[in-house]
Amino acid sequence: LTRRSMATVGPNEHFPSLPTFLHSSYYSLGKLSSAPAASHDVSGEAALAAAVHERSFKGELIVFSFNFCAIPEAINAALMLRQAGFAHFMPLSDGRATCEAMRQQLARADAEAHASTPCYFASAPNSLGG
Repeated sequence: LTRRSMATVGPNEHFPSLPTFLHSSYYSLGKLSSAPAASHDVSGEAALAAAVHERSFKGELIVFSFNFCAIPEAINAALMLRQAGFAHFMPLSDGRATCEAMRQQLARADAEAHASTPCYFASAPNSLGG
């Protein structure tokens, strides 16, 4: 199979040359549980397990981390993964404020992506003394 026969390439305002892999067995857009697109604290073991369960697809989870200075890169990663057909990703930031800032910028960039892209952070490391 050629790359062209595996993909459907259509106009995309963000990444017009990036194919969507409709025939990939890991195409997950629209196939994940409907986790609320919001900022989620995954400090507790149960919260982390629930997030992994909600965002994984066929045992796979794409995790990327970012801080406030890397919000544009996080948005770029989320939009590119969605365009390729992969929604089973978990953006992990350094805190709630960074998640909220990323989601606000994502809303301006792509309302549909904003509506379905949660963000995760762990508050526990920030509450440790020292």
